[in-house]
Amino acid sequence: VTRLPTPSVAPAPSVRSMTVVAVGGDTMSLRMALTSALRRAPRAASARLPSRMTISSTTAPFAASTVGSHRGARPRPVVAAHVRHGVRPASSFALSAAETATASSTADIDVDAAVDFCAAAPKLLKWLLKRIGSKKPTDNNKLAAAEVLAILVQTSDENKKRVGELGGIDALLRAVAPFKGKDPADEGEREVLENIFDALVASTMETDNKRAFVENEGLELMLMMMKSKRSCRTSAIKCVDYALTRCPAACERFVDILGLKTAFSVFMGKGFEKLRKSAGLEAVQEEEERAVSVVSSLFLHLAKGSERYNRLCAKFVEDEHAKCDRLAELWAKYSNRVKAVDARLETRTDDIELTPDDLYVERLGGGLYTLELLSLIFASVFATGHAGIRQRLLLQMELHAGGGVDDEAGADAERVIWSRLRSVRNILETHAENIGGADGEEERVRRRAHV
Repeated sequence: VTRLPTPSVAPAPSVRSMTVVAVGGDTMSLRMALTSALRRAPRAASARLPSRMTISSTTAPFAASTVGSHRGARPRPVVAAHVRHGVRPASSFALSAAETATASSTADIDVDAAVDFCAAAPKLLKWLLKRIGSKKPTDNNKLAAAEVLAILVQTSDENKKRVGELGGIDALLRAVAPFKGKDPADEGEREVLENIFDALVASTMETDNKRAFVENEGLELMLMMMKSKRSCRTSAIKCVDYALTRCPAACERFVDILGLKTAFSVFMGKGFEKLRKSAGLEAVQEEEERAVSVVSSLFLHLAKGSERYNRLCAKFVEDEHAKCDRLAELWAKYSNRVKAVDARLETRTDDIELTPDDLYVERLGGGLYTLELLSLIFASVFATGHAGIRQRLLLQMELHAGGGVDDEAGADAERVIWSRLRSVRNILETHAENIGGADGEEERVRRRAHV
């Protein structure tokens, strides 16, 4: 793909329009060339004047001196994105086969630009939701609409709220529903499905959208997808994870619709071998971490002593405490990962000074986040006081630690128990110290008290 230089745009209010032209051989490659159109569209206009974006395409031959190709080359699709003040109404925004003005990652889109873009074209999100819900065969229109929607929702909290206000949660659920019993037919349909799921997951980060997700039977649909073991299973687990996070109503609904069996099936690693062969180790690791997060959310948000909470705890007694064995196995696995990260940080040779917060973030990325969630589950199960659960967990901790280290003659039972649980307690203390106040001081205090 040959791209013409993007014309410079002066910041003066006198600038009335901007044109970005890209010349290429296929529409998929033109996306990156047109990223700046989405990013700069709001910036090219005066803050006092509404901006409108219109996109047009054509196929025309360019001279060799223009595109750097030999004479007589076949015509190439030319895509131009124009940004003007009040040229066309917002409802006229449309995408044709070659009009894919978006980017393959959200890193290229400015957050403020995404907000301003939707504010300037209030009907854009509604149109995108309608377009991805179309039952027509997947084409570049639908592919572009799904990707633009995912980018706009992922990069802006305001756009997440707008999606909820427009009934977008129901629209997104309807868009993914056909895939509960089938796999995407081709790569284009697969990409559309992934982008729709990305938009749905991002939208459920808003509290009001979580309620809409539950009311529109989103949990039921995700469970059906998880049970079907289709290619959308990983995305469905991710969606459930986000929906249950900090949402007691969703957690209660999840237990009521018999979601525990499905969640613990993933927690136990069933189907991972087949998934590894088809999607790779990254997909297996994501499902494993998502399942841990789902279980920890249930322990965190279900009322202690309630029937639902007791049903959750009873899962660790089933099948001769098999889930206790799995819990200890995962804890040891992620503990070793964190130790490896700590060793790497201690022996690094660069001169970059890392603050305690930087070190904590590095450890989180190396597996500490999942280890903290596993520690929460471990402590919650141990706190039930069930003799069988406690004995099994202590036995498994000893086995994974090498065994025999605490069996000194004369050691009292309390000392032995404390020695085995000390590592879990240390992780919990680290977690409690780093609980932030992004969700409010009340939620922060509640979570620290729970720990």
